[in-house]
Amino acid sequence: MQLVDWLVTELCVAGGAETFVRRVTPRLRQSGWNVRVVTLVGGGSLAHDLRADNVPVIELAASKRDLSCALVRLYRLWRREPPALIHTHLYHAGIVGRIMARFMHLAPVIVHQHGPESYRSRLRTVVD
Repeated sequence: MQLVDWLVTELCVAGGAETFVRRVTPRLRQSGWNVRVVTLVGGGSLAHDLRADNVPVIELAASKRDLSCALVRLYRLWRREPPALIHTHLYHAGIVGRIMARFMHLAPVIVHQHGPESYRSRLRTVVD
């Protein structure tokens, strides 16, 4: 079965998007999907819970101020094991996922915003 990566900004908080990832990916794996979760920011109990449910979790360990190390790790990961589909969750993962997939000539990307972000800046809207 082809690999599907769920790229999420973080699993450190139990917000709506993070809870969605936590609840859906184990069910997808139980249904036979080859799904793994990749987080830009490492840590959090949800990552532990996913692993306990046999969902592979890869933490890229980005910091709030420096995303470059996480980008290098993501590039190496996707060069070694390119996914057939990338499903991003939240703003930062959506931006990173689209840029890296285009740069690397990878799979289609599904961007899942998880909310209207009605108060986001004009710059964020332009980048998106």
